[in-house]
Amino acid sequence: MNKKLIALIAAAVLAILGIGAVALYAQGAENRAFDQASLTEVLVVRTAVPAGAQAQKLGASVELKKLPKVSIAEGAVTDLADLGDTVANGPLAPGDQVTTNRFSADGGVSTGDDSETPAASSDVPKGMQALEIPVAAPRVPSTVKTGSTIGMIGTYTSGLDKSGGSRMFLNRVKVVGVVGDAQTDDGGSATVLRLAVTMEQAQEITNVLEYGKLWITDQNAETDVSGGSPTIITDVIR
Repeated sequence: MNKKLIALIAAAVLAILGIGAVALYAQGAENRAFDQASLTEVLVVRTAVPAGAQAQKLGASVELKKLPKVSIAEGAVTDLADLGDTVANGPLAPGDQVTTNRFSADGGVSTGDDSETPAASSDVPKGMQALEIPVAAPRVPSTVKTGSTIGMIGTYTSGLDKSGGSRMFLNRVKVVGVVGDAQTDDGGSATVLRLAVTMEQAQEITNVLEYGKLWITDQNAETDVSGGSPTIITDVIR
């Protein structure tokens, strides 16, 4: 074996050893950085949480996880008791950190009167009554929460020709609570809304639930609620 070949082999071996040393150093540096990172426990969402869900009932939906301190969100909590009797301002997705600013006493709805107690916005107005109804997704918008104002559409299938009819039969219905999830008759999942309604409204809503299908819209102060005449198949498909 000549000297030139020996030199080439030696150079190749040294190169391989050098690459290995760099890799080991980099891995060691990464491990040292991780070991020195300050880890802190925080509650993280495990399964989706709907808007309006009560903080004290989220035990099965959240879990404690250790995360680097630098990634902890402001207001993060480690105990649901820290949130008191509050409800979620909006939906929480798996992986979200549970923070105080995602919960409030009235679901993020301002009462407009500082003299009111936090729970006052969820009270049923005098002369009205509470009605709790299950509405399966996607028949209720994910934005609906405690304090929302909703519209209600009833649809029916009637007649020998099975012609369908729909109508926005109620507007400006106040949601005074989002109870959470419930199981439907067919084994599915539904959101339970607690509404403040009159006697007539309660009867109309239960009639749709018993004999038709119900859809919910999320309304606001500027929503145009004029019109609302019945719509049948021939009005849509001409």
